[in-house]
Parts: sequence; structure tokens; C-alpha cells
Amino acid sequence: MQGRKSLIVALAVAMTAMVSPVTGENNCEYRTCSECIAAPTCAWCSHPNITSVELDSGGTLTHCISSNSFKFEKFIESCKGYITDPVSANSTKKDEELSDNPIVQLKPQHISLEMRAGDSARITVKYKHLSSYQLDLYCLMDGSKSMSSSKAELANVTYELVENLEKLSNNMQLGFGMFVDKPILPYTDMFVWSQDNCKGCVESFSFKNILPMTDEREKFEDKVKNTGSSTNVDRPEGMLDALMQVVSCENEVEWRTEALKVVVVFTDAGFHVAGDGKLAGIALPNDKQCHLDSTGEYTHSKLQDYPSISELQHALETNKVYTTFAVKQSLIPVYSLLASRLPRSDCGVKNNASDIINLITNFAKGIISTVELNKPKDIMQEVALNVTSRCKGNEEKASSTCKDMSPGDEAEFFINIKVKSCPQKEHHSTTLNFTLDGYSQFFLLDLKLLCQCECEKQSDQGFISNADDCNNEGDLTCGVCSCHEGFLGDKCQCKEGDLSNQEISEKNCIQPNTSTSLVCSGQGECVCGTCKCNEKLTPNEIITGQYCQCTNYKNCYGANGDICSGNGECNCDKCLCNEGWEGERCDCQKSTTECQVSDEKEVCSSHGMCVCNQCQCEEGYLGKYCEDCQNCEGKCDEHKSCVECLVFDLKAACTDKCSTYDVTIVSNMSKEYGQLCSSTDDEECSFLYQFKHEKDTVLLWAQKQKECPVEINPWAVVGGILGAVVLVGLLLLIAWKVVTHFKDKREYENFMKNKSMAIWSENVSPLYKPATTMVKNPLFESTSTGQN
Repeated sequence: MQGRKSLIVALAVAMTAMVSPVTGENNCEYRTCSECIAAPTCAWCSHPNITSVELDSGGTLTHCISSNSFKFEKFIESCKGYITDPVSANSTKKDEELSDNPIVQLKPQHISLEMRAGDSARITVKYKHLSSYQLDLYCLMDGSKSMSSSKAELANVTYELVENLEKLSNNMQLGFGMFVDKPILPYTDMFVWSQDNCKGCVESFSFKNILPMTDEREKFEDKVKNTGSSTNVDRPEGMLDALMQVVSCENEVEWRTEALKVVVVFTDAGFHVAGDGKLAGIALPNDKQCHLDSTGEYTHSKLQDYPSISELQHALETNKVYTTFAVKQSLIPVYSLLASRLPRSDCGVKNNASDIINLITNFAKGIISTVELNKPKDIMQEVALNVTSRCKGNEEKASSTCKDMSPGDEAEFFINIKVKSCPQKEHHSTTLNFTLDGYSQFFLLDLKLLCQCECEKQSDQGFISNADDCNNEGDLTCGVCSCHEGFLGDKCQCKEGDLSNQEISEKNCIQPNTSTSLVCSGQGECVCGTCKCNEKLTPNEIITGQYCQCTNYKNCYGANGDICSGNGECNCDKCLCNEGWEGERCDCQKSTTECQVSDEKEVCSSHGMCVCNQCQCEEGYLGKYCEDCQNCEGKCDEHKSCVECLVFDLKAACTDKCSTYDVTIVSNMSKEYGQLCSSTDDEECSFLYQFKHEKDTVLLWAQKQKECPVEINPWAVVGGILGAVVLVGLLLLIAWKVVTHFKDKREYENFMKNKSMAIWSENVSPLYKPATTMVKNPLFESTSTGQN
């Protein structure tokens, strides 16, 4: 039996090396076989007398020991035939060749893998793009009267649409359905469709599956053209009801199992969601089931509420259906948000017939040329798993997606697995299902965690019931006693409550040769001379050891809150780091790759030190590789020409070195981008940019806008001043006139008021003589009297 510092697992083309992550002396202070083998480098001896084997250096062997210990050779020699030290292994259950017919896109298809805690595995799964894919395209049209023109456009471009799609797939089918809304107030009015405002309309309906999948384009065109429209009362439509039925009614729509399933929704309005049905007294939740009658009409529109977005999300995910929404520009924000909440969904603008062709063709092309290996969601928390890929022979990347795949192209997906620890519950086996996104193809991995010893099972010869070595009060399990209820001790020699037994002494529970005198290290209680360690409230935190002196969490938490920063295992209060990591908390990378530009030998540009794979720059230098000199002249000028070339399209400034630049146009500069530069062009216009070196690439952030000096027109200035003077003068004259007017008015009003209130006496001047004098003729008066 040998230690497992490294473990090679052959799996034809599918498996690569599995390496045990921990190194160094391991403290294997465990009392049972299962606890022992749960530690990465520990081995268990089930021989009952192993603890009596003396060592030349003093002391005796224990049942559990580290394969890195100097005692391990003696351990193997003394325990030959009784050692439990499981080794990770694998077997291939199904490994058919890649093929177009029958369709086999993943190789191998099924693997069984047994892994021990601490071990890592890397599985290679090959993928081949088919020469042609089955494509099922379902057009779901808003049946409102306002969509009549869109329906006619779809019918008119059917031939051209099919021609374009046949370039992507020579095995395609088309389906067609229409939706309006629930045929009940307040959503629709059953009498409106017959009135003058909707001539030619059919009776309102929720959803109709008008044409199941067919390869007859003429039939599709005819159904689209001749199916009548309808109307509803409120603005939102019952689109979610219809989409749920299209996705759920696999048999009625006649979706094919191996086909890519695509639904294109045409609408010019929003949609009702779960809860809106209560407006019509419909409170029963949507059951996500198919409810179409023999004519293809949705029968439960008045019985069930609209589905929620999460319910539709689940249905689309389960049935692997792609969805895109063809809407007008004003609805893009609404449907973009909806598409972001649904799997495999998108939306686009539809203004005319050509938009229909482009939107559907581009969406289908993107689907067919993209492949993604989805990892399972129900992964045990003790297992770390990620998927990387190598697409079309390119470099491996940290993504499970390959794009721009052409017929016959190949890719490799790498499934990296690490068993961090054994689960607390006895669920040591699981089957992981890796699926191709949108396809029925999958890869199965049967994973068994080697966390239980066979000798602990009653059927194993290592299990002895009521063993003599256990004073007939316990079972001998893997060489140690498992006492019956009421009995304690390593030989079940103590009975609970028996204080007269000398072995109950707490002296046996104090760790010798240490500075502490705490019983069971203060982390347990002494029972029959044996430490019984406390159980933590947190399930993953465990106290172990003969004297409860070890934990798998103390002094091990990294700055990120993970045990050993997620880069090692905590064993007896110390971090045992994975390969490539060091430090007390395994938070320091040994590598210097992130301190070097490409393959250059210089570390941190010779202006800093590489500490934990990060450059610590000398004073005056910045940047990831200490490449930015704050006080050095000419650094900005080195990049000026490429900024003018790439940002401002100045061809004369372009050079070969500009091909290594990665340009990002920004509106505002940030100190996180890199060194800030300001340069001027031949027209004295200034522009800002920042740069940073990243491997073989220069990352460049630049503002598109330039700040140019503005030429001053002297005549405009003089004219402006003169105009201002004249304007001010006029304003002053007007103000003066207004003031004097109101002042005169007020004085006149006061005068008139005083005049009306004055009382004058009438006097005649003694010097005054009237201008006329009356003289009486006495003769005239008498004559007049006589005549009468």
C-alpha cells in the first residue's frame, strides 16, 4: 500500500490525472475507520492489536495514520492485510462513437467514478457539431386586429424565410398559432367582434394551435394568410397563456425530440401576468399542463389564471425551448426585461417584412452555431465542480460554451471535480447529468464518494458482534470497539454511572507533553477515561482527536471567509494547502504568472516584487506588472499614435503595434483603468486616454470626444457689446419714463383731491367796478304806462 500524493486515472480519451491536493505531515487523529479515510492522506488499520506495536523512536502505532508520516512504513509492515486506504477509480459504462445518424454528439456518454475526499479528477468529453440540425419553428402571432398587417407580412415572406432557414437546416418544420386574451370581461367583450369597429373579426379566443408542425410551407402560408383576427378590450394580451400551451403541449404541437425547438412571438402590446385573472374572478393558479381540445383551442382560459414568469421559466427550461419576441421599438424595454428572466430567450425590433426574415434567421443561426454543456444543479456541497472548454482546437478557456461552430467542428469539454470532504449524511453516491443546452444529448457521471469502510458493515468479516475484545458489551468494527448502549471505554470496560472503575479517571483525558492541563483540551468531556468531543452547532465544524485537540476549522478561515481560503483543507487547526498555494491560510499563490507579461522572464517589469502572484511595485511605479512609471517622460506619447488610429480613425497614425491594443470607449475616466494621459493633435484639440498592460495586450480606455479651442470672432464681440449698451440704455430710458409717469400721476391725483376738499368764501374787492352800468329813462317808463 502506498501513499497517494498523485493518482493517475486512465479513461481512454476521457480521463486525465487526478492529484491529491494536500502535502506535508498529516495529523490523522480519528477513532473510526470512516472518519479516518475521510481525511485525504489517512489510512486505517483494522487489526485489533495495532496499538500494541512499539516504535523504535518510542510510542506505539495507532489505527489511523498519515501516509506522509515517518511511521507509515512500519504501519504497512505491521498491518499487512488489514489496511483500508481506498483509491479513486473509474470505469466507462457507455462509449459510442460520435455520429450524425444515430445522433451521438458526446463521447463518452456514461462514466462511473469513485473518489476519495481530497482527490481531484478531470474528465474530457468530446463533442462534434452535426452536419445538419433538425429545426422546429413555431410562429405565435398576436391575433388582435392591429396585428393584421404583421400577419400578412409573415405570410408574404414565408417562401424567403424558409429558403434562408434551409441554409441552416435541411430538416425543418413550421407551426402556427394565434392568441388574443381570455374570452371574458374585462379582457374581451364577446359582442365587440361583431360590431362595426372590427369588421371581419372572428369570435374572441385565448389561444388556438392552428397548425401543428409541418414541412409543407404552402400549408403554413395558407393558414397564416386566411386565419381571421379578433379583438380584446384592454391593452395587454394573454400571451403568457398561449406561450405556456405551446411549450407544454408537446404532442399537440408535434415537437420532435431531437429537434431544436424555437418559438417566435409576434405582438404589439404588453401581457397579463399571474394575478390578473382575479379581475374576472379566476383565482385558480395555472397548472403548467396542456389543455387543448381537438380543434387546438385552449380550454382552461376561464378556469385558470395566467402563468407567472417563473412558471413559464420552468416550463421553457424543462422542455428546452428557445424563445424570441418580435415587437415594435417602444416595447423593447418591456420584452428585453422579460427575455432576461427567461432561459434561451431574446427579443428584437420588427418594423417590416424584412425584419421578420432577419430576426428569425439570425436567432436560429445563433442557436445552431452555439453549444453549451450545462452542469447539473443538484451537486453535493462537498463536491466542487466546474466545466471548461477547448473550442475547435483553440486554447482552453474558463467557459462551458463554444460559439461560431460550423458543421463537423469538434470541441472538448473538461469536467473538473474535487471532493472537498465527505458528506455528514450517508448520501455518498449520486448521478450527475450534464446536458447540451437545447438538445436531448447528455453525459452521465455516476459519482461515488469513498467515505465508508466495508469493515463497518455487518456483512463484512471485519465486523464481529459482541466481541470478546469488547468484553462482550460491544461490536468489534474495523478493529475498534463500538459499545452497546450503557457501556463506555475503548474496550467497553466501563458502565455508565460506575464511579468505582479506576479507568474513569480524568487523567487519561489530559493530553501529555503539552502546556495545557485542560481535560479533553477544553473541547469535550471525559467519559470512562476517554474523551467524548463536543458537537458543534455548525454541521461542517468537527472536533476530533484522542484528546479532542483537533478541529477542522480553528485558525483556518481565510480573509474571504472560506476554510483555508478555499485552497486547502483544515487538519488539526492547520491548513494543508493544495498544490500551488502556500501561506498560513493558503491564500498565497506560488506561481508568478500574474507578475509577468506574456513569456518575459522579467518579474514585475524589474520594478517590484511578486508576492502571492501579485506585484508589489517600487515607489513611482503602478500597474499590474509595475509597467506604469509615474515620473517617466514619454510614456503617454508611446500610445498617442495608436489612440489616434483606433479611436479617431486617423489612418496615417496606424502602425503594426496597434494590433495589440484592446480599445474601450468610455464617457468618464477612472483611476482603476490605468495611467491617465492627455494629448493634443495637429489641430490643437486635446483628448484623454488611459492604458494598462495585460499579457500581450495593451488595454486602452479613451474618450471619443475631443476638446478643441474655439476661435473668437471680434466683430461678434464688438457687436455684442454695442448691442448690450444700446439695450441697457433703452431699458434705463423706459425705466425713467415709467418712474416719472407714476410720480406725475401721483402728484396730479393729490392736487385734485386737495381741490375737491377746499371750502372758499365769496368776497368782492372794493376797488372792483362792474364793466356794465344800467341807466333808467324816466320818460320811457311813463310813456309806456300811458299807452297801456
